Amino acid sequence: MATFLAAILAFPTVVFTVMVVFFFLYVAATLLGALELEWLDGMLGIDDAQDTVLEGALSFLGVAGIPFTIFGGVASVFAWVTSIAADKFLPESMLMDIVSLLGAGAVGLALGGLAVRPLRGLFNTLPAPRRKAIVGKICTVRSLRVDGASGTAEVEDGGSGFVAEVRCFRENDLTRGSKAIVYDYDQQQGIYHVGPIDPSIAQVDFDGRAQTDLA
Repeated sequence: MATFLAAILAFPTVVFTVMVVFFFLYVAATLLGALELEWLDGMLGIDDAQDTVLEGALSFLGVAGIPFTIFGGVASVFAWVTSIAADKFLPESMLMDIVSLLGAGAVGLALGGLAVRPLRGLFNTLPAPRRKAIVGKICTVRSLRVDGASGTAEVEDGGSGFVAEVRCFRENDLTRGSKAIVYDYDQQQGIYHVGPIDPSIAQVDFDGRAQTDLA
């Protein structure tokens, strides 16, 4: 056990160890409803990227449309295993450590892309131009709470729907299963602003849309 810990905490493997730990913690938080898999994509602006270097790289690897957290996590696992193997068989020197870091990263990206590519059909991503059309619709909260820092909700888009990052900048009792109104979309951060449904601020019609006055 001590040998294993020494191996995963030695440079350059420790770089991928941190990434793998972050990935598994993120997945655990997602399963508990505290986060949403595409949250990191929204924070990085991947959802709305057009011709950025990152978007081009993801397309080249065949993983465009897959949440970056999933691809990055799987790639980190492959890079982590490769780095451990390289550390075992390659001679110890700073030069070889740098070669191992770069080589393991490249192997991780390649194998990670191959591994997650079949998952593209599982993720229903909504094109950025249509995201603003969601404003005024009703969503169902998926997280334990919604505030100015975190929150997720399932939004109906006329199709199979999708899970989005949402924020509420007012006092509220929103929790898992609560209904809320989408009243704005922050394209820069990739998040929706929502508010609790209340007769004094919203009138909901039969097709699920709402006219709001949240000023």
